[in-house]
Amino acid sequence: MCPFRRLKQSAKSKFLFLCTLEEYRNEQMAAVIHPTGTGKSLIAFKLAEEHPSEKFLWLSPSEYIYQTQLENLGMEFDNIQFMSYSRLMKNEDSIEILHPDYIILDEFHRCGAAEWGKSVRKLLNACPNAKRLGLSATNIRYLDNQRNMAEEIFDGKIASEMTLGEAIVRGILPEPKYVIAMYSYKKELEQLKKRIQALSNQGLITENQKLLEQLRRALEQAEGLDIVFEKHMEKKNGKYIVFCSGKEHMDEMKEQVSTWFRRVDREPRIYTAFYNDTATDREFREFKKDNSAHLKLLFCIDMLNEGVHVDDVDGVILLRPTVSPIIYLQQIGRALSAGSGKTPVIFDLVNNFDSLSCIDCLKKEMEEAADKYIKLLQIKTASRETPIKSLSGGNQQKVILGRWLLTNPDYLILDEPTRGIDVGTKTEIQKLVVELAEKGMAVVFISSEVEEMLRTCDRMVVLRDGAKVGELSGTEMNQASIMTTIAGGQ
Repeated sequence: MCPFRRLKQSAKSKFLFLCTLEEYRNEQMAAVIHPTGTGKSLIAFKLAEEHPSEKFLWLSPSEYIYQTQLENLGMEFDNIQFMSYSRLMKNEDSIEILHPDYIILDEFHRCGAAEWGKSVRKLLNACPNAKRLGLSATNIRYLDNQRNMAEEIFDGKIASEMTLGEAIVRGILPEPKYVIAMYSYKKELEQLKKRIQALSNQGLITENQKLLEQLRRALEQAEGLDIVFEKHMEKKNGKYIVFCSGKEHMDEMKEQVSTWFRRVDREPRIYTAFYNDTATDREFREFKKDNSAHLKLLFCIDMLNEGVHVDDVDGVILLRPTVSPIIYLQQIGRALSAGSGKTPVIFDLVNNFDSLSCIDCLKKEMEEAADKYIKLLQIKTASRETPIKSLSGGNQQKVILGRWLLTNPDYLILDEPTRGIDVGTKTEIQKLVVELAEKGMAVVFISSEVEEMLRTCDRMVVLRDGAKVGELSGTEMNQASIMTTIAGGQ
């Protein structure tokens, strides 16, 4: 087996991954609910690597997803048996002879599908002693009576849960640039016209007709998509995934490429990927390895909604209207990748107003993450929107500390964090440092105040003129010993 490694995994996502794995190790069952791009599958693969003599049964919506995950990881596992949910359904008679030690349910929200769900339930009943681990970006089936699959399959046991907004605020995933435009508005205008004409009040009809005409003129004068793409596609030779609603729609959209992208690249590279197409594997591989100076566009239908993550994607183009928050978040998630270090761009061209509520949810998630640290650090502010320069010196210190705590660091280095602030705030910061250390964070606390160091530190290194002159711990940690060391007595 190859050594375990994670390509392009940031330190922040690696720390999160290790903590999640530690949470699960002693559980019989658990779900991991993390956004697309954070590397959820690594948790299960690491588990398989740690238990080479144990048998793992890995279930996923498609073999393509699983094989792509292995390819991105660069590993092979002799102890993992893969089955798609549909294959499990077709081979229910074989369930009794599987006897896995671990069952991995990738994209476990899909287990809510009627037939797939029956097969999964039969498997779980046949293997009561097998540990089970579920991976998904969401546990809720939004269009299926809001069913909570973490409750149904894992008895509500969640090893780790993180929203997309939290992942962005914590710096695990990049914050995307969101561009809203329209490639076709005449149909929408006609629908609005019919709704206006159906009104019973003539005064309302007249007033709304005036507004409709103003909207029509504004849209006619708006920038064309060629200008929109030229303005917002900062990387002219970048890779973009284009989501379409069906084969006919995809073919229609591909015909627009020469018009829409003419200001970006007159000879873009076009690739196509969708299920049941024999050329998809080749097209997908070519798209991933294409490092040419041309714009790269991968047109797809459903295929990259879930599971399959493509490194180095610079953005997504949404041409498929959807009312499903799951599909919407999966599609924009293709542009987000932990450790990528770049700002992806999302082009929404289809008025996904129903799904645009997800943007409000994302904003709410980010606000909740900020509020959490305002409360934790007891930051005195009128609101989260208050400019930091308007806060007192002590509260400014807390905001800076909170920003770094949002990244969930492995190590925290604080250089004179309490200098120049009031006594009350100083005590609060010292107390927080002790609490962080007790929870397992490694904290390096740099200070010139001896009393402060004694209150916060377990071990002390004494420096004089930039050089180490002593190290104290345990009973040596007292003011007399410290002053003696500083004076050169040790």
